[in-house]
This record gives sequence, C-alpha cells and structure tokens, in this order.
Amino acid sequence: MNSFHSFTALGLSTALLMGGGAIYQVTAIPSQQIRETESIRYTWETQLKIQDVLEQLKPFASESSSELMIRVAKIFLGTPYVAGTLEFEPEKLTVNVLETDCILFVEMCTAFVQTIQGETQSFGAFCRNLQAMRYVNGLVDGYASRQHYTSGCILQNEENGKMQEITANLPGARIKEQQFSFMTQNADRY
Repeated sequence: MNSFHSFTALGLSTALLMGGGAIYQVTAIPSQQIRETESIRYTWETQLKIQDVLEQLKPFASESSSELMIRVAKIFLGTPYVAGTLEFEPEKLTVNVLETDCILFVEMCTAFVQTIQGETQSFGAFCRNLQAMRYVNGLVDGYASRQHYTSGCILQNEENGKMQEITANLPGARIKEQQFSFMTQNADRY
C-alpha cells in the first residue's frame, strides 16, 4: 500500500513517500526561507547577495559617496518592486535586498555606501547601518519606532552626520516646514 505524509518542521516542507517497502523523503527548501535572530529578519539569499555586493564594492571604497551610491544603484537596477516587505510582527530589522520599494532602495544603497566606507565591510555592519537609518535613533521598539517619512529619515541622518540635506542650496528651491505623524500615530491602521 502506498501512502503519503506531509509535514512542516523548521520551516521546511517535507513529504514522506512510502510504497513498495521503501520510504522516500523529499524536502523542499523555500528559495527565500526567512531566517531570524532576536533582532534581525532576513533570508540566506539576502545575506549572500549583501556579501557579494560588498566584495564587488571593496575596490571602489575610496570613491566619493556620490560615486559609490550610483555604483550601488546600478548593481540593483531591475530589482523587483514589492510593497509591504517590512510588515511582519513582531517589529524587528527586516533586511531584504532581493525586492524593494522606493524608500527601501534608497536605504539599501545608502547602507551599502556607509558599510563600504566604514571600518568593517560585513553583513553585520550593513545591518547596523540600515537599522541606524530606518529607526528613530537607531532603536527598534515597535512599528512606531520606524522612520515612516523620508523627511524624518533625512533629518535624523543629517543630525548624525551621515547625510546632508542640500535642497536649500539649489537655485530657486523653497522649503516648507511640515510635521508628519499620521502613520506613527495610527499604527493600528497598517
């Protein structure tokens, strides 16, 4: 008699096929199996891609931040646009360079530049730079601690000396002071 048993363990989908006196185990490993530590959520493919890109960038570490930013952006041209890639519970640093949206693309490119110009060029250093940029004061403390507005991210990173807001220096530019808080104050809607 043939039988089929399927179960999931440790995130792996496993099937046991039994028939003809033999047992066959088939394990499907998702191509983007999520790995988690206490503070970071990522996939193995993401970690490998980050390490590969850091290796590609090492020979260019002495270039200006602007040149490196363009170099990184070119590496990621064609990356699929996917919304909602950070929306997991509980809130923790989610690292994904295999799919992105517009602000995450900027965060990713900036974190690569900061990492390659830093003392340590590693997955861990990349994650630290990304977290420092994505979260208010670099601290993950629930959904409301995430920078939900580009302007907030820019201001925080300008204060930390990691970015420079140059809009006011552009000919004819006018800056309007604005306060944003809807997403942070209404986290239950997201």
